[in-house]
Amino acid sequence: MSDSLDGLNATLARQREACLALPYPEAAQRRHDLRALRVGLQRYQDQLSQAMSDDFGRRSEFECKMLDLLAPALQIDHALRHLKGWMKPRRRHADLMFLTNSAKVVYQPKGVVGVIAAWNFPIIEAVGPLITALAAGNRVMIKMSEYSPRSTVVLRRMLAEIFAEDQVAVFGGGVEIGQAFAGLPLDHIVFTGSPAVGKEIMRAASANLTPVTLELGGKSPPSSRGRRRWPWPRGRSRTARRSTVARPASPPTTRWCRVSASTRSSPRPCSRSGASIRIR
Repeated sequence: MSDSLDGLNATLARQREACLALPYPEAAQRRHDLRALRVGLQRYQDQLSQAMSDDFGRRSEFECKMLDLLAPALQIDHALRHLKGWMKPRRRHADLMFLTNSAKVVYQPKGVVGVIAAWNFPIIEAVGPLITALAAGNRVMIKMSEYSPRSTVVLRRMLAEIFAEDQVAVFGGGVEIGQAFAGLPLDHIVFTGSPAVGKEIMRAASANLTPVTLELGGKSPPSSRGRRRWPWPRGRSRTARRSTVARPASPPTTRWCRVSASTRSSPRPCSRSGASIRIR
């Protein structure tokens, strides 16, 4: 697999062929894929964290794991718990003329889903849509940002150990590859980034009538009523992948975090200095 136009087209052809050969993966196969992905995140958490830090120039291990690795691990746990219900057909009421008939909605995979991730949270914005696409029975092509080359290399290596290329493939490359990626005849595109680039993605996808899901950047200020205290120190916090600013009147002396992605117990306090986190 190469980061070129020929590589994009060849991978799409292989994934399309595999999708037609097995269009409706069973629940057992989807669970297997999700569990394998979770194990991969656990095994590669240190390498991914270091790669993100190198791409940023300097980013704390706690922040890398908390924002980009723990979140998808918890997302996989959620998908595993609810997968059976998501796949279950939903009954619908028929019109008066068809009262003797039964109607239901059957949820089916779309096919090949393209994921275009941004640079600021490279792993969660790539792996998050990957999780939901796999849970829905799709195959996935991921385009990483040109500003996160080290994260791209490690993520590609991790996913190559778990999935065949005709199921999940990761691409890097610059703007030209990104434009070509958006112009592929995919069955759905998920994009995270700026409104300006989002317009270009939709324009390129419209040539193939490809549905697009956009998560565009913007302001996401927190609000606090009364004398409520925020459970994190003064300064930057994260809500729904976006950086916001929280300024409590009296900042607490501990940082709250989950130290294990598999536990359902209450969060444990970590010391503000030298805090660490691991996915279990």
